[in-house]
Amino acid sequence: MPNSNMNAKRLLLLTVVCLTIGVTEAPAQGFLNKLKKKGMKIIKDAVPNPVKDVTGAASNPERVVNRAKNRATSGNASQSGDSRRTRAQATNRVATGQRREVIPAKKQITIKLYRGLGPSTWEGRKTQHTPKPPMQCPKQPDWSTSLPFPNEMDNATLAEECAMINKWVEDGKPSCEPVLVRREQINDEISARHHALDKAVEYLLSDLDNEDGYFEAAEPLEDDFFKHAMQSDLTPLYPGLNEKTVEYFKGIDRKTKEVTVRVYEGNSAYENKMHIGEMWFNLNFSERTATLERLDNDESVGKDYTVPSTVRYAGCVFRVTKIGGSAFQGMKMRSVTLSPGLKAIGTHAFYETSISEINIPSTVTMIDSHAFGANPALKRIVLPNSVKTIGRGVFSGCTGLTEAVLPNRVETMENTVFWGCKSLTSVTLPQNLTELEEATFRDCTSLTHVDLPQSVAVIKENAFCNTAMTSVPLTESLKEIRSGAFEDCNRLTSVSLPSRVALDMWAFKNCKSLRKAAIGVQYKDIPDDVYMMFIGCPFAQKPLTKMPACVTFNE
Repeated sequence: MPNSNMNAKRLLLLTVVCLTIGVTEAPAQGFLNKLKKKGMKIIKDAVPNPVKDVTGAASNPERVVNRAKNRATSGNASQSGDSRRTRAQATNRVATGQRREVIPAKKQITIKLYRGLGPSTWEGRKTQHTPKPPMQCPKQPDWSTSLPFPNEMDNATLAEECAMINKWVEDGKPSCEPVLVRREQINDEISARHHALDKAVEYLLSDLDNEDGYFEAAEPLEDDFFKHAMQSDLTPLYPGLNEKTVEYFKGIDRKTKEVTVRVYEGNSAYENKMHIGEMWFNLNFSERTATLERLDNDESVGKDYTVPSTVRYAGCVFRVTKIGGSAFQGMKMRSVTLSPGLKAIGTHAFYETSISEINIPSTVTMIDSHAFGANPALKRIVLPNSVKTIGRGVFSGCTGLTEAVLPNRVETMENTVFWGCKSLTSVTLPQNLTELEEATFRDCTSLTHVDLPQSVAVIKENAFCNTAMTSVPLTESLKEIRSGAFEDCNRLTSVSLPSRVALDMWAFKNCKSLRKAAIGVQYKDIPDDVYMMFIGCPFAQKPLTKMPACVTFNE
């Protein structure tokens, strides 16, 4: 009771001091920082335990949920004495099969400031002169797509383009959507870098003494925008920075400056992230799972990687169940070995890499969009029977891919899966497909034949556009061939389709060698429809006034 009264008095005194400072507008930032930390401890001591539980839940819900689960499973073995569990009790819970709470250790490390915390970045380094937009709006899309992404650009290039494009718009010059979108992207990137640098310096200049047990991790130094900015000379960004930020950076050597910062045991400012070698993992404390989030890209050339099946953190084991989005994107490693237990491969996970082969564990159920796209070295892929979902464009742009085997258990196969696989000659499709999605084999210029599952009822738009198909694959269930499905298939010489198959306009557009067609009798008296189906073919070079002799009809 005396302690409670003492804390209440200290809290009252602190409130009076804060109000006095607010009235006088005292500028002493260092004093305020110390006062803040002292106040945190006083308030923590003064607030009753039930209130602490509520405020703790608001600030760290995941930890509170974990605690609640532990309490729920531990029973009421100890109803007297201190209710808090000791580490010995936690160890006993583990021994009896109950999960312990994940409590990462805290520490200090010294880092190169320009590298920041977290994965190293290759972004923020590209230097070039951005040309002015074309005066003609139709030419502006090509101008926009030829430019690097704003996050790739160094500070000087970014600031130069920002000034140029803002003046262009303000002067009333032609500013169609590509220019306006680019302007927004550039301004957003430069604004984010300004904010990140200001927050980082605010952290670095703050009073981080730990006399009251107050812990403040270096989150601003793990911000991607901070790391983008730190890759090049900061002078071009000075006009948008706080005075203290400019003063700080003028007083250091950006490339050599080292700082000591506070982190959790995984070498991250975030308690649910950890670093092993060049790999960074994001941890799910409640499920005890880990996602390989990113790698240190600068260190990947010619390397062999093995993704572990488990990682250990804060005395707990986490199962690695996912390769995160863009985890290996753009990396020039030699090989990657995936361990059993993996369940998902995220979007763009291996996009634009240089691997020639990869063995996917039989535990994987989902491969997200463009996961292996734009990889010219990949020659052959066999997906395990466990895979149920194949995202769009998973192998698109794999120009060296010659063979692909997809399992029968696939439940979802999205569009453009093999778009642009110019060397593909052999493919095995899931036997339960009911639709062949849009542009599945578009621009597969070596593909001459595909055995479609008999369950396929619809061949969707551009599915076989610009392939080397010599015949139309028919199935017992086929009912519809959609627009552009066989457009530019110049090795097709004849087509024979049963009457049940409906054709959309442009289904066989520009098939230069197609000289004979047998289609459903329902089109017998509609030459305009036949013209639109076969527009650009030898017998449909111009609108038809009567039915060509080479077109016949099946009952």
